[in-house]
Amino acid sequence: MKLLSRTASSLYWLGRYIERADFIARIIEATVRLDVLSSQPAGEAAWSSALTVTDTEEDFAATGASMTQTNVVKFLALDTSHPGSVVQCLARARDNARAVRTALSRDAWTAINRAWLLFENRAGVGGSAAILNMVESVKNETRGFEGAVHRMLRNQALWFVRLGQAVERADNTARLLD
Repeated sequence: MKLLSRTASSLYWLGRYIERADFIARIIEATVRLDVLSSQPAGEAAWSSALTVTDTEEDFAATGASMTQTNVVKFLALDTSHPGSVVQCLARARDNARAVRTALSRDAWTAINRAWLLFENRAGVGGSAAILNMVESVKNETRGFEGAVHRMLRNQALWFVRLGQAVERADNTARLLD
């Protein structure tokens, strides 16, 4: 089976966007836990670090919002004007999945769609517990997608999704180490 270049591209970017959404959700979770569990709240420094790791400090500064948990989480998770937010990553993943729907299993499509639906009409982030619940839901759906991808037939579609995931994971790891 040969894939058209636009199909291969959509599969590749689907893998990248799902992996990016998962990474950003995990950064949010780690920062919330760091801030909540430490004896002295890390506050602005912790959230500045999260923005640095995601390479979004300039984009956040452009919003003019103060560096608080609520503002940074809203920016990283829910901001529809920010292309690197979780909601935008999931929307782009869903668009790419829709373009290659016949190359995906039903389980893979369902996981992407459920992840996207988590954010439909969501305006606020809530407190720490609500944020952790949201992050856990995103992680569950991205793991569900990854599991569905691993159960797909071993064909070119699978390898393009996995390539996108691997490239995104390598980029995220390099940013963390930096």
